[in-house]
Amino acid sequence: MTDTKAENAIGLGILGLGTAGRGAAAAAERSAHTHVVAVCDVLESTASDIGAKHGAKAYTDIRQLCEDPAVEGVYISTPTYLHLANALQLAAAGKHLLVEKPVVKDGAEGEALELLASEFGVQVMAVNTRGRDAPVRAMARVVASGAIGKVLSLTNIQHTNWVLRPRFPYELLTALGGGVTFRQAPHQVEIARTIINAPVLAVTAIAGSSPVPVNTVGNYSALVEFAGGISATLVYNGYGYFDTAELTFGFGEGGRPIDRGASARLRAAHSWSLDKYGESGLAVRDRRPAEPQAGGAAPPRRWSFVGLTVVSGEQGDLRQSEQGVTVYDANGQHEEDCSNETGGLAVDFAEMYGALRLGKALDHDAHWGATTVRICEAIWTSHREQRRVSL
Repeated sequence: MTDTKAENAIGLGILGLGTAGRGAAAAAERSAHTHVVAVCDVLESTASDIGAKHGAKAYTDIRQLCEDPAVEGVYISTPTYLHLANALQLAAAGKHLLVEKPVVKDGAEGEALELLASEFGVQVMAVNTRGRDAPVRAMARVVASGAIGKVLSLTNIQHTNWVLRPRFPYELLTALGGGVTFRQAPHQVEIARTIINAPVLAVTAIAGSSPVPVNTVGNYSALVEFAGGISATLVYNGYGYFDTAELTFGFGEGGRPIDRGASARLRAAHSWSLDKYGESGLAVRDRRPAEPQAGGAAPPRRWSFVGLTVVSGEQGDLRQSEQGVTVYDANGQHEEDCSNETGGLAVDFAEMYGALRLGKALDHDAHWGATTVRICEAIWTSHREQRRVSL
């Protein structure tokens, strides 16, 4: 828990206590702007354990969150196909909403989600994508400063072992918001949207799927066209052979050092099987600690690297460096000081606090989240129909 809570910190409920919900509860307690007052999960033992950990009430029914006056806002981290129904029930009870990515499973549901704010007078916010990571925010700030002139293009390439990790069936089905085009594309899409800061006009993409090791969409290559003649090339592969952390100083998402043997162990253990889930509903994953450095010290974390990101402008390029942002221009290259940049859920919680307590407009409202879903849906549609999809 943070040492200092802001005056009138938001009383937050967490709905769904899988990996994302547990992470959100921990982040909310670290934030000065939120305090976890209730948690809710269909598994009573899970709700009780997490509730006790955070000194919060433990519920097993969403109606209990709706009826609790201490719950001002609810972080929705249930399966994607339940988001809209959960959001409707909570908004009707007057609860403000923070919705995990993807906020809904398709564009049609996105339109419905956008209506909730005006219909029920609540704030609806899209949260927890890598677009809010500190390095991405730093790159966006450098671009906005004019350091590389007008942006021409952005490239993000990421290879991970997503397909090898334990998955529930809904995470594999595109119709329910599954596969990498919906589970992982929101991160890359929001990285591009955050840095470029212009409307998306169209998408052309090819996606891939393989029955081995599990039948789902596991890779894609997408060309996203932004207003002003700006392009973003987004490439993702989740089959776990090559890892782009090898191109990013040995660090990946969350700033974790690369474990070069993890994918081989996951593949050998058939880790994608549903029986790799424990009674609490959490995936039993490879948690082997990183090998210590000389002297016995564990490798330090760095900034989060979501693959390799390069931004090109009329007057230079930039990329994420080990601890900041490197700018390449006519004078050579230099590092931008990004030591004070913040990111992650702390930024999301501060944004919601600003909306509820200070009357500020949300930057990442339901329309923002629904637009990201429409772009991800366009990636899949472009592949399926073999055409350029306009937004």
